[in-house]
Amino acid sequence: MPIRSNIRWLALICSARGAFSFISVSYAAALPFLQIDWAMSAARAGMIQSARHIGYLFSLFFAGFLVDRFGAKRTYLWSGVAASMSSLVFAVFASSFTSGLFLYGLAGLCSGGSYTPGLTLISEQFPPATRGRAMGYYLAAGSLAYAMSIIISGLLFP
Repeated sequence: MPIRSNIRWLALICSARGAFSFISVSYAAALPFLQIDWAMSAARAGMIQSARHIGYLFSLFFAGFLVDRFGAKRTYLWSGVAASMSSLVFAVFASSFTSGLFLYGLAGLCSGGSYTPGLTLISEQFPPATRGRAMGYYLAAGSLAYAMSIIISGLLFP
């Protein structure tokens, strides 16, 4: 594949990684408002965040099996759809500690397919000489989106 199209492809997959990462941090920025609206203690608010992390942990484990069975591209695309839809369901329908716990855990469970299959796709797309740099950009895109999500959400929520 020509270098120019590899760069465009990498920019798109990095943008997608950023979008996945953006989803996962918005809850933290909304936490001061959700604690009041949902009458939650700090422990309960933390349980909701933990539910997402536990779901994400399991999804990372199962994503490997899905990649082996269906391929990285299909796993990545279907996981992207599932992560987007489950996050939207959380945003629209979570209205209490219980619904937030279940729906944010579900969002985490659907999100792991954006990480390891994405790295596999990059590994397949780039030759060894540039693979590490491409993976670094992918990881950096996620980290940048975590920070941007907190900043933008923090500014928009009030």
